[in-house]
Amino acid sequence: MNDIEKLILLYENINILNIDTVRKELKDVIQSLEKQLNNDWNPTRERLPETYDDYLVTTKTGEIFISEFYGYGEEFEGFKEFPEGIWEIDMYEETVIAWRPLLEKYKEEINE
Repeated sequence: MNDIEKLILLYENINILNIDTVRKELKDVIQSLEKQLNNDWNPTRERLPETYDDYLVTTKTGEIFISEFYGYGEEFEGFKEFPEGIWEIDMYEETVIAWRPLLEKYKEEINE
């Protein structure tokens, strides 16, 4: 089911759904549509990754890197001043402003 179909279903069932369920579903659909508009980029001021992994990141200077996400500022003593998260690239004094998951590795199809 795509995002438009989800919105239609929500609209059709709004009177029978719990308001918290509607809010959560709408939030999820809106986030998905915003990601599509932003080519899957997530601004760090709005959302950080849920897992510690490597991500494609863009910085204040406009450069793009692959950087590991270490966690949230409040999780690390002495790093509370990093609300945009702790990234490997921080040590190079680059500020990450947006991130996106890495693409899946290419898998060659083998025809027999």
